[in-house]
Amino acid sequence: IHPDREWMTDFMAGVEERDLRVDFINVHSYGGPDANGLINRLRRVHEMFGRPLWITELGVGDWIAQTVEENVHTPEAVWDFLNDVLPRLDNLEFLEYYAWFPAWPDSPPPLTVQSTSYWAWRSSTSKAWLMIICKVGRAK
Repeated sequence: IHPDREWMTDFMAGVEERDLRVDFINVHSYGGPDANGLINRLRRVHEMFGRPLWITELGVGDWIAQTVEENVHTPEAVWDFLNDVLPRLDNLEFLEYYAWFPAWPDSPPPLTVQSTSYWAWRSSTSKAWLMIICKVGRAK
């Protein structure tokens, strides 16, 4: 979901005209392992609409690759991305939730370094969801 595109601007204009309520803006992100780019995009979306954000799907995607083997993003690059971006997401005041949501060719998903890392992070953070299934309570 690209809330920074015209369709969302039009939708939100209709919301305002009709005095409707929108509690948060949903974001999906399957870009490359660029933490700065993601954070900047989230800031732009928040500034556009002035509402909290939820990232309901977050993953690193290679939209050109036709097979897993062709993927240009190595597991190490994804690992580095996760280690960089997760604490930064938790520090964004306007971001309420996020969920690591990788694509996989097999079902069930294979246990990977990334999913293991996310699971460990999820158990220690207040904003992470695992596959959008459960909300994690705020750590005190």
